[in-house]
Amino acid sequence: MYKSFYNLKRYPFEITPDPSFLFTTKNHNEALASLYYGVKRRKGFVVLTGEVGTGKTLLVRCLLQILSRANVAYAYVLNPRLSPMEFLQDIAVDFGITTTGKSKSELLLDINTYVIGRHKKCSITVLVVDEAHHLSADVLEEVRLLTNLETPEQKLLQILLVGQPELDYKLDSVALRQLKQRIALRSRLTALTLDEVEGYVYRRLELAGSSDPAALFPKDTLAELQRQSRGYPRLINTLCENALIHGYARQAKVIAPEIITEIATDFRLNIEHPLATVQNGLSAHAREVQQAATTLLDLYSHLQILKENKREKAVQSSDCGTVTDSQTQTTDVETIDNESSSQVSDERPQFLSIPRKQASKQSGARPKVAGLPRTEDRLKDAHSDRFRTASLESSVSQQHVFDSDQAVGVSRERRNDLISVVEKELL
Repeated sequence: MYKSFYNLKRYPFEITPDPSFLFTTKNHNEALASLYYGVKRRKGFVVLTGEVGTGKTLLVRCLLQILSRANVAYAYVLNPRLSPMEFLQDIAVDFGITTTGKSKSELLLDINTYVIGRHKKCSITVLVVDEAHHLSADVLEEVRLLTNLETPEQKLLQILLVGQPELDYKLDSVALRQLKQRIALRSRLTALTLDEVEGYVYRRLELAGSSDPAALFPKDTLAELQRQSRGYPRLINTLCENALIHGYARQAKVIAPEIITEIATDFRLNIEHPLATVQNGLSAHAREVQQAATTLLDLYSHLQILKENKREKAVQSSDCGTVTDSQTQTTDVETIDNESSSQVSDERPQFLSIPRKQASKQSGARPKVAGLPRTEDRLKDAHSDRFRTASLESSVSQQHVFDSDQAVGVSRERRNDLISVVEKELL
């Protein structure tokens, strides 16, 4: 569209990761060297993380392009949202292994045989997992177990995990401490500085055929570009591509800073809603609490039915056909409890509605039911405040900002209270 107008031979700012457009900053050079060293020296696990749009995939494809010249076989997993079995099948297909009709153990045996065969030929085998922050704990454990294939000197399968910073947090979990200890090398890509943005843009324009990149994108335009993109290469490509289209439409030979600002506004790059992220995270915890509470209450109802059936059998087997005073008192209490629960069920959240023991109308006292703890010390009275729970969504709506770890703690505490009630009922 605009190539002839700006005297370009190709489009310079495509968002696809083209290794021919690699611009190596100091940070990118260190990361690429770390990945290459980890593979060539057979270090086993190598991790590369970076924010969205920092060039992780482009760097990996450059690495694979280099390794392919050295007779290195690799499996490249692009979509890690797989089950452990699907993950192994994906790997086997990339290695040229037939997967039809094979069980998990057969696939593992074939993969191991393939890796050992290549090792005997002094060849390197690599597994690359992009978007690794989406890997489930089960799949990560399968990945760790794949590295058990080793000699006394080196690993036979080299594994590269590439993902966003969430991957670092996931690897810090206690459940994955074995995998974390096996990581030999770690690198992290960062955003570009103003000088690096200038080199990045001019390098791409030169490769596309521009004879004077500085005249097309002046210094003040680059400063605005760095500010709006925050130094992320993917956003730089998006802004520059659209800037050239706008410039062509206006027949402008120079891209002014105002064009960059206008495009950034159109793409809403300067609009963020951090509370939306917090609210989404809290809603997930609330759903977890709701699911756990519902399960516990179902179990509680089942126990009540079993107790009632047991009591009926005892009545039928009794010679006099009567029950003891304590059994009668317990029946009265549970009858009152059921009536009370039905009255307040419409006034409180269904997923946290816990039956309360009320006083007998005859005695005016609160009888205690064996096996159930008193809950008034931990829960507010249902009749005084209608048993309103301080849920995580309502906390956000009241403009309270919670730390995510704290929110998890509240959810677990609330869930533990419910669990303790049922456990004591079981006992």
